Amino acid sequence: MTKKPTTFTLRGAVCFSTDSSHLTCLEDAYIVCQNGRTAGVFTELPEQFHDIPCQDFSNYLIIPGMNDLHLHAPQYAFHGMYMDLELLDWLQQYTYPEEAHYADPAYAKLGYAYFVRDLKNSATTRACIFATLHTDATLELMHQLRDAGLSAFVGKLGMDRNSPDSYREPDAAAGLAETRRWLDTCRAENTLHAGAVRPMITPRFTPSTSDAYMAGLGALAAEYSVPAQSHLSENPGEIAWVAELCPDTSFYGESYSRCGLFGGSVPKNFFPAVEKGVRQAAEHGVLAGYPMVGMKATLLDGSYHPVDSSEMAFIMAAKIAYKAAIPEAGPVLLEPIGALQAHVPADNTGDIMGEVTKRRGRVLGMNPDEDGLQVVEAEVPVAEMQDFTTFLRQLTQGRGYFTFDFVRYETLPQMLESKVIEQAKALGNFADED
Repeated sequence: MTKKPTTFTLRGAVCFSTDSSHLTCLEDAYIVCQNGRTAGVFTELPEQFHDIPCQDFSNYLIIPGMNDLHLHAPQYAFHGMYMDLELLDWLQQYTYPEEAHYADPAYAKLGYAYFVRDLKNSATTRACIFATLHTDATLELMHQLRDAGLSAFVGKLGMDRNSPDSYREPDAAAGLAETRRWLDTCRAENTLHAGAVRPMITPRFTPSTSDAYMAGLGALAAEYSVPAQSHLSENPGEIAWVAELCPDTSFYGESYSRCGLFGGSVPKNFFPAVEKGVRQAAEHGVLAGYPMVGMKATLLDGSYHPVDSSEMAFIMAAKIAYKAAIPEAGPVLLEPIGALQAHVPADNTGDIMGEVTKRRGRVLGMNPDEDGLQVVEAEVPVAEMQDFTTFLRQLTQGRGYFTFDFVRYETLPQMLESKVIEQAKALGNFADED
């Protein structure tokens, strides 16, 4: 059998993107592939690649393969059908009976053969795939995907409640034993952490996976260092059901996170780097470059690579996440507010209260002091107090005085935001430290 070259070139019309904002289209270009990775896209083939094999697809459009992050292989037999029911009824009447057939090795082999054949002929080259609760059928699917040259994470389902007797594992212990057998087989076949097709812990969803089973799957995910997938909040009835099944949780995702199945892909030794990145980013707000306050950041999940990951990479990833998320959170500009106590003659109290109002302040009250003056108490934005000393001296002919102390921050009126932002730009608050 002729071995395929590991370094080669594809020629054709190339269309790709490197981020969500830009699309690159080249009518005649070369894609250089080296050891399974794209080395570059060139309109003129560099001299060092002139001698490598080149496949000419000049009459075709070449695009990156698609990634399908949620794909049910055993449901392919009836895809696009039976859309007349809500999710929970659809599972009971159509899905569970079909998936139960995969207990038969011959049925599983044939069913997955159709699925893999059509997946290979589609634009999808990588996928996260749900199999069934049957260990041997799941391994059959993984073998067929591998032999077809596709890349995928595949999950054996965990189900021990709220499904038909014909399609439910006896109990959590039995399901965990089968899951361990599956993972051990993957380890023996060197696919646990290597190769194009790897295992992924897969509780079907909280209604079909008991607390004990869920906790055990979380422990196996940690023990074998494999990722997890499942379903979350797909239907109002499902969400209400989970609230009944897990009354000690505050939201659906907590039924997974409390078992270590929601997030956890970032090694703990990189947690400080993530925190450092967020704290550094928060020193410059997205509106005017001023520090962020009143913000809470929670690390839910991330990706990790044993070679490419580093402390600096996670710092940068945290900064990127901050810059992407904060504008969606409705940030506002805050301004400092101070407590003013102005000691003035009684004849000047009206003028002082009027001036406080002009300066966007609030008068809180008025009381006499020990020296026979009236004390006007108010709260005023710090930004409005710059020339208050001169004003008070002129108004009272030097007889009045005041104290002013910071008390808190308040939201800046929206009509003043643009002025503050322009001033911040002039001061260079938006200088990128990265």
